[in-house]
Amino acid sequence: MNKYTTLKLPFGKKQFKIYGNDDDVSSFIPLQINGTYEPGTMRVLKKIIKPTDICIDIGGNIGMISIPLGFLAKRGHVYAFEPESNNYQNFMDSIAENKSYNVEVFCCGISDNREVRTLTYEMDKLACNHMTDTNFVNPECETKDALFITLDEFIIERSLDTINFIKIDVEGAEVKILRAIKQSILKFKPTLIVEVAPSLLHTYFNNSPKDLWEVVFDVYKYIYWIDDNSGYLTRLNVYSELESKILKSKGWDNILCSNKEVK
Repeated sequence: MNKYTTLKLPFGKKQFKIYGNDDDVSSFIPLQINGTYEPGTMRVLKKIIKPTDICIDIGGNIGMISIPLGFLAKRGHVYAFEPESNNYQNFMDSIAENKSYNVEVFCCGISDNREVRTLTYEMDKLACNHMTDTNFVNPECETKDALFITLDEFIIERSLDTINFIKIDVEGAEVKILRAIKQSILKFKPTLIVEVAPSLLHTYFNNSPKDLWEVVFDVYKYIYWIDDNSGYLTRLNVYSELESKILKSKGWDNILCSNKEVK
């Protein structure tokens, strides 16, 4: 059953109504309990997003990042991609409820080719839907077909000449997508927030945090670890510093990548 709950920003008094499945333990139920989502990342977004920014959200889920992005980029635009149809519908309901008309969500994922791929999901863990390039099979999961497109074709179709910010949270496909969009990153030089989840990177794509580091280190001058609560940024200069943070983390965290120093 679909219902909505309140998402509170960790700054100011702004609140949003976010729709979700009331048995979804991966995102909606935690949001009901806590009233917040990734407060550290939200604080960083407040710091880096400008009112006219053009933003891309790859792995939009039910809009818990995109809706606040639309609020921060009031005169800009947010393009979000979510391949799972239940999440997509909840996201659409959240856009309508909050009148977030500068936010658009598309029921597809981003990959390195336009293709229909198998999406694996659990109805009570819809934030964990994923594609995979390995032979890993979870017998508790269901599967469905989902459309994936390339960011390059979307940029051409929409005639985008600016991208200021990209967020990627795609259950282990981060390295695959970063490699696929590298030329767009080099062209537009957007600020990037990307999730680092070692077990998902390995299980679904045979990648590692070091693979992710090598991609972002090749194109960004400044890389920061984001504290998930305070939003405190720790600059990472070498991979061993990222590795040290990972060993102390809860299993998944976000890093910020920029070509300008962020304070």
